[in-house]
Amino acid sequence: MEINVTSFCFHERWNLFYFSTGEFSFVYDCGRDFIENSFGEEKNDEDYFYEVWNNLELVNWAKVDFILISCHEQVHMLPLITECTDFNGKVYITESAKEYSRYYLQEKLLIDKNRSLNAFDILLQMKILNTDSYDQTTFSEIFNTPNSISLELIDDCFEKLTSVYYNTVFYPESFVKVHCKSSGYSIGSANWSVEYKGKKIVLIGASSTVPGLHSQEFDKSIFNDAEICLVSSMQIPLIDTPQPDTLKTFSQLFQQITSSIKLKGTSIIVCNPLGITYDLLEGINNHLNASNIPGSQYWFVSPVAEKTIQFGNIMGEW
Repeated sequence: MEINVTSFCFHERWNLFYFSTGEFSFVYDCGRDFIENSFGEEKNDEDYFYEVWNNLELVNWAKVDFILISCHEQVHMLPLITECTDFNGKVYITESAKEYSRYYLQEKLLIDKNRSLNAFDILLQMKILNTDSYDQTTFSEIFNTPNSISLELIDDCFEKLTSVYYNTVFYPESFVKVHCKSSGYSIGSANWSVEYKGKKIVLIGASSTVPGLHSQEFDKSIFNDAEICLVSSMQIPLIDTPQPDTLKTFSQLFQQITSSIKLKGTSIIVCNPLGITYDLLEGINNHLNASNIPGSQYWFVSPVAEKTIQFGNIMGEW
């Protein structure tokens, strides 16, 4: 068996691998945090805005048979692929990761249909289009490009995704067998094995062997009889217990919030309303109760917070 693997990874955290054989081809993960980077003050090169799209065009998407997604952190380019290329295959993702990824992208986009204009993006596009900054150019005209992301594009994309469950075996092609296993990293995160002509390829994404509240434990059986193992998303390993510096930071945060509440003030925490944020709030609530300040109110200023809270509570106990 001969498989060609092309890596489109531009960062240790975000991956896109293209696998091709004489009979089929597939893509593993679609991560590239262009949503966040396009708002970065240092990304002022006019070529950067189109870099993602140009890289996507290197793949013949009409010949890609299927896509496998490891977790919610590897979906940034997925709406562009499903909605703006010739890709007609299936995208496989666990059911919980599918919902979590949708909220993750929506939150990172920080928009709704009446979102405010971002001056950096507008000036960058004016530079690319050689448009004078005093021209009466509208936001929609500037962003009428195939690589612009919208809430509608995200919704259209996620309607097409195929949900699978852990320990599920399925056949995207009659001669290709795929197995889904828990990676222990986050809600719905998965490792995959692809079997073809008696050979087993194991795809290891972000994984954790540390037991957690939100995710199932890492399933080591994924390695059984593996011929090839591709490991991505290599990061600093987690540890079983928080370090003293972490505990000190939490203590300082809780004390500062408690002091503000005692003075009838309001504490604002700027963060994504996802995942461990809810664990942090539990610690804050317990500290306030221990300080005889029960009944404090919490507001989530986010267009998707209500959905993520409901989903987080449901998935908090497996």
